[in-house]
This record gives sequence, structure tokens and C-alpha cells, in this order.
Amino acid sequence: MPDDLPPIRIRVTSPPRQFLTKMADIAEKSEAFTVERHFGTLGDANFDVVNFRSTQSSSHVGLGAQLTSQPDAKNIVAVEVRAEQWSPRDPPAHATYVAEAKGPIGPLLSKYNREANTRHRMTCAHSETE
Repeated sequence: MPDDLPPIRIRVTSPPRQFLTKMADIAEKSEAFTVERHFGTLGDANFDVVNFRSTQSSSHVGLGAQLTSQPDAKNIVAVEVRAEQWSPRDPPAHATYVAEAKGPIGPLLSKYNREANTRHRMTCAHSETE
């Protein structure tokens, strides 16, 4: 049975849309991502999504990450990682999923923290098998 993919979150101190905008700006400047911004998505003015598609080569096909902010989750930004095809297995193992979240989003978050003088961290649940 495949591992359940863990929820990954970032607790933010600024308004979530401001955080998402700055993360998107950093990603665009890095030229390591194609960035799509969707503010006020699904008919909800406070539901925001930013997609990050890696321009770097990867063993996974179509690897990308998504940051979302939902109105009912105050000061929480959810992190999801997606791929058209995971390697070596689809769906990915817990460790692979977490590593692929930290890979692209980690450096962006570090740069955000330096520029905004914050200490935001990604958190995720541990696998039952770890």
C-alpha cells in the first residue's frame, strides 16, 4: 500500500496573499520556475493559488509545486507537490514527496526569510513507517 502523502504547511505572519505574491516574485527572478498566480480562485476572493513549474531537469515528469491559501485556514499556506509521472513509483513514497517539496520551495522560502527578516518553516507530518 502506498504511503499517504502528508500535508505540508507554512505558517505565515504576513497576510497569506502578500506571502504568496513575494514567493512568486522570488521564483520568477530565479528563472528556475514558470509561475502562475491565481488570486480569488473558484469564486472566492480569499482563495489564492500560486503554481511553480520547475524549468530544471528532474527524474519526475512535469514536476511542480503549488502554494495555496484558503480563507478558513488563517495564516496557513498549504504546500502541494505534483508531477505528471513520479519516478520510480507513482504515487511517490512519503520521503520522495517531502524531499520534492523541500527541493524547490525550500530555497525560495530561505530567500523570502532573508528578505523579509522572518523565520517561516515548512512543516509536515512524519510517515507512520518512519
